[in-house]
Amino acid sequence: MRVSMKWNAYAANACETFNYGEIEDYGIVLGAGSTSSCSDGIQNGNETGVDCGGPDCAPCSTCNDGIQNGSETGVDCGGPDCAPCATCNDGIQNGSETGVDCGGPDCAACPTNSTCDLVSFITSSPYGYGGGQDNGQATVLNENTIMIENNAWKAIDFNYNITANTMISFEYASTVPGEISGIAFDTDLSLSSNRTFKLSGSQSWGISNYNNYTDLGVWKSYSIPVGDFYTGTFNHLVFVADYDASPQNSNAYFRNIQVYENAGSCTNPDPLNGSPINQSQDCTAEGNILLEKWSNIGGGVDVSLIPVTTTPTSTQNVSLFEMPLNTADNYGVRMRGYICAPQTGNYTFWISSDDNGELWLSTNDDVANKQLIANVPGWTPSRDWTKYAQQKSVEIALVEGQSYYIEALVKEQSGGDNLAVGWTLPNGVVERPIQGSYLSPGGPITDFNFEGSKEVVEDNALIYPNPTSDVINIQTSGAAYDKATIGVFNANGQMLKTTQHLGQQSVIELSDFDNGLYIIQIYKSNGETEIFKIVKT
Repeated sequence: MRVSMKWNAYAANACETFNYGEIEDYGIVLGAGSTSSCSDGIQNGNETGVDCGGPDCAPCSTCNDGIQNGSETGVDCGGPDCAPCATCNDGIQNGSETGVDCGGPDCAACPTNSTCDLVSFITSSPYGYGGGQDNGQATVLNENTIMIENNAWKAIDFNYNITANTMISFEYASTVPGEISGIAFDTDLSLSSNRTFKLSGSQSWGISNYNNYTDLGVWKSYSIPVGDFYTGTFNHLVFVADYDASPQNSNAYFRNIQVYENAGSCTNPDPLNGSPINQSQDCTAEGNILLEKWSNIGGGVDVSLIPVTTTPTSTQNVSLFEMPLNTADNYGVRMRGYICAPQTGNYTFWISSDDNGELWLSTNDDVANKQLIANVPGWTPSRDWTKYAQQKSVEIALVEGQSYYIEALVKEQSGGDNLAVGWTLPNGVVERPIQGSYLSPGGPITDFNFEGSKEVVEDNALIYPNPTSDVINIQTSGAAYDKATIGVFNANGQMLKTTQHLGQQSVIELSDFDNGLYIIQIYKSNGETEIFKIVKT
């Protein structure tokens, strides 16, 4: 049998039956045909897919080719032809999800992580939040307590799906709330006022329903129904102690934080609501410390160049153990007075300064027993407490309620200038700088060389009545007395009070002083010092 195969050479009825032994010639041309079968399980003819597409077959579905094409909104899914796409793995909350890639009819249930466990600052360490907004520090006081300070915005890792029933309970305290102090949940590290619960502060920002902290230095308990304000899956727990304005000395304490479902299902295992942060109120302090400044001192950065045995160029009392920043060049400052210990135990002190700085502490209220406990051998940025190992003291034992003489010095040459002192209390509370509530101004008047000082009342300075039972009046004449500094000392030379003499008349209240002998010292603007004795009855 001879067969010449030429596919498509003849019409469909060209082949006829033939008898055995009969020889027929066929011509078959092998090539692409124009006819699609649309049902033979292979792509042929003008099909664009297997048994589909082209002018003869039904349109091809693209829902199983492993790529996103056609009208699909995802790979082999979505659009008018394919099954809806699942959104459970795209890293955002969308579709019918109730959290990020979880919840709803299509995705796995969202985890709540709901327990009464306290948030641990050991397993999740704080880091910066808000980009350049964060300029402060965070100190973990213990596993369940954190303190942030000095214009701080901090966050920790905390993954939680907030539902309509989610609660957060915690205790909060502050001695300087600043502009915004609060707590928040967030999905990223950008500021979110609509997620931040403001607890205190002077600015109008955040959710203000719980902006009711007023008793400074005392713990206050909060239970906030977060789900009443927002829901969803969040990645960060945020803490705020914002204070952009000088002196940026805000602080905020948070402890025993619990996040859970359903109000009333968890309780604080160790409540301190209504208790002072420092657990002691036995200290008596005037609320400020003496700052003495000597101007026009060249020669370098050595603290020994400060002429502390001479009358300072100016003096003032400040309510924070920190001097004003960047005020001049070639000068020296001594900050001194008495610090009251609010607890019995071991304290650690820090100093930061530009340029060289020294921190001295007495073993009691006698300046003669002062010892160098920390120093800055070069310079540090403002409130940088860790540049040098020498900035931190060893642990020093102090007794609750007792006052100790303390002084800090800085010698400024040029450029920036700063001085600040901080401490850690026995209970772990950190204050940097130290607040005025523990400080009283003072120092022995015998530090100065009073050659030429007057001990008699002259016509141009009159102090009356003397003796007195309540107040003394200081009446002066002469330009040298304007803006003079007046100091009140006890018989032991301890400074008890200072004030600035504006104009030619001052009134000093002494009704709270014990009866006895007191010394009034006037530092005049021309550098002279006058001393007067008065009797309180």
